[in-house]
Amino acid sequence: MNNTRESAFTLIELLVVIAIIAILAAILFPVFAQAKAAAKTTQALSNLKQLATANAIYMNDYDDTINRKYWDLHVDLLPYIKSPDIFLDPMSAAPKPFKRNFTGYMPSDDFNFSSYVQGEFWTNVPEGITYNTQRAIGFTWDNCPTIFGHFARNDEYLFNYGDPNGGGQAANSSTWSNPSGTIFFSMAKSGAEDNDANDWDEDNAIYFEPGGTTWTQIYNQLSLRHREGAVFSFLDTSARWKKSAWLRGREGKLALNPRCVNVADGTGWTQTNCDYTGN
Repeated sequence: MNNTRESAFTLIELLVVIAIIAILAAILFPVFAQAKAAAKTTQALSNLKQLATANAIYMNDYDDTINRKYWDLHVDLLPYIKSPDIFLDPMSAAPKPFKRNFTGYMPSDDFNFSSYVQGEFWTNVPEGITYNTQRAIGFTWDNCPTIFGHFARNDEYLFNYGDPNGGGQAANSSTWSNPSGTIFFSMAKSGAEDNDANDWDEDNAIYFEPGGTTWTQIYNQLSLRHREGAVFSFLDTSARWKKSAWLRGREGKLALNPRCVNVADGTGWTQTNCDYTGN
């Protein structure tokens, strides 16, 4: 006589298993999301470090001076990089670069259109986009290779208030007093992160400077899309992740412009060379 019987899950057992799986998924999915975000931060840090290193190699070949290009600053760096991916932040919603042919004079050195480019270069600007700011009347992005919405160079320090005498002397590394504590590149906002998503203007530029007198104008150009913080590369080519509170505090302000040594937390510049007046 065969007393064996087939074993099977009862409905209660099946529901218990499903409940356990649901609980585990609820616990693990946020962990996976955090791990994915951390991996993207690591990739952004790697790209920023390579970008800063490419600039350092370029400067070594050009009397320790950074190129004066603004919108097309990456063009001079192309011989020093292996992949255009170093210009990308994996957390950015901005388009990825593609190659296009360009011929024309670009605005560099105070927008005097002295920077001439001709050939095939990386850009992420769609054809037909026009730059309408008054200081560059007649200039269209169709003449200028630029990469918006990923990383931005600290031209506020390098070419503006970092130089006590004017003329962009901070663009030469011989004037740097704190390379390990001064921001070189940060993250620029993509069009999806600001209120003028269809305006390819300074908010999404490849460099940042306020063109005015408030800290807010700088902060509005920078993105904090990495875990409520941002990644930065510094003048010594190191790269670090910092929380948003750091950027807006005294240490972060000094990292944006170390010449502003007298600025108090939460206030504007107090030094003549750093004439910011707002928060």
